[in-house]
Amino acid sequence: MPTPLVPPPRRTPGAPRPGSVTYARAHDPARQRARRRRTQIAVLGVIAIVFPATALSAWNVLRDGESASSGPPAIEQSAAPDPSGQSPAPTSSSDLTWVDHDGTPLPVSATAGPTRQDGPLDVGYADTDLGAAVAALNISYAASAAARPEVFRAALDRQVTGPGRDALEVYVERDYAGSRVAAGLPDGAVLPAGDGTAVGYRVTALPAGNRHVQLVVTAPAADGSPQVFSADVVMTWSGGDWKLVAPTEGTWDSAISQLSEVPGDLVRFDPPQPAPASLGGDD
Repeated sequence: MPTPLVPPPRRTPGAPRPGSVTYARAHDPARQRARRRRTQIAVLGVIAIVFPATALSAWNVLRDGESASSGPPAIEQSAAPDPSGQSPAPTSSSDLTWVDHDGTPLPVSATAGPTRQDGPLDVGYADTDLGAAVAALNISYAASAAARPEVFRAALDRQVTGPGRDALEVYVERDYAGSRVAAGLPDGAVLPAGDGTAVGYRVTALPAGNRHVQLVVTAPAADGSPQVFSADVVMTWSGGDWKLVAPTEGTWDSAISQLSEVPGDLVRFDPPQPAPASLGGDD
């Protein structure tokens, strides 16, 4: 047998050998896809720099009286945040507490909400930057496959708006069904909670009192290395509460960008998001 030109790779002690059952399971494409999908759901479940096209397209829905040919506002002219459009914000949000929703910690603020429940939904947010950020995180979770079906169906119906809402509804239903089958769960069951951590947010003021919210989340990769993501959404004040403008592409994937690091000028959640085991569950 000829000598190979490239020596075989070194095997980490304790790692499964190629050809073994453990190795095959770890490198099974379906399992790798499921791990990637759980990472995406983790980001949305604690759903979070970059201005992706999704948020800017959603902003177009809110432009009152402007034609498609009119000049874009400053926020659309650059991928960098416009300091003049940034609403003054503290460096922390210190009146938060965290409540467990089926294994996912979500924030509640004494000043920003939510202040009450409407069926399965948390509602009643303040018309402030912190209120918009807390609403964005809670509604992003509620309107994703990370939530129970009765929750995401109600959230998509009552807390999400915009032309992309119907497509997002189809996407979330399909996402939930596929993830549920992959996890071997019955219909109606909540999916396993992700292991992402909400770090903080940035809020940019838009005309008519609307807000562009950037939620920054960290989540481990399959090999355990840290990853940082930004989930960008537009919030609109409607009927005395915040609603989330659905991504115009009709998918949550299009609202997520990966970052190289946690931005230094982030408004951090204070106190930080705790581990789910230390929380009291919701009723």
